[in-house]
Amino acid sequence: MARFIPTLEEVCAREAEHIPPGNFCFIMDLNERVMFKEMYDVVEATGTWDELRAHKTGESFMFSHDEYVQRIASASASSGHSGASFGFVMRVMERIAKQGWIAFVANERIRQGQRSIVKPNEVMVSDGFNTHYRYVEPTGCKTGAESSSAAETPARDDTSE
Repeated sequence: MARFIPTLEEVCAREAEHIPPGNFCFIMDLNERVMFKEMYDVVEATGTWDELRAHKTGESFMFSHDEYVQRIASASASSGHSGASFGFVMRVMERIAKQGWIAFVANERIRQGQRSIVKPNEVMVSDGFNTHYRYVEPTGCKTGAESSSAAETPARDDTSE
């Protein structure tokens, strides 16, 4: 009997559903993870997702005079963005707004070449910035994203190793 091996796209799409909006634990670069999280929170606080969704693709954020972009820039002023980093992070927020969270997560993981972030018998534990995996005693055949539902199973923390 042939064993079905899911494609990278299928794995990423399935596991993306288990990453809550605004949790950038799957971003490998720590600086980007922090910038994305901070800007995501600013866009949430300013309520500008609809404006980002309607933003004309390719139109500058760095030199924008749009009222909603100025509101976001003012709210994120303490983050110390240069014009270039502001434009870069806003382009990512635009992708989230236009693709939706699950599609963004799946596409970003594919772009980064991540095969699977959750291994069999492990649960991903994250505070939004730091991620580690916790071993879960097996209660059946759970793999990949399905292991997330095993969070109520007694577990031991393997972060001290």
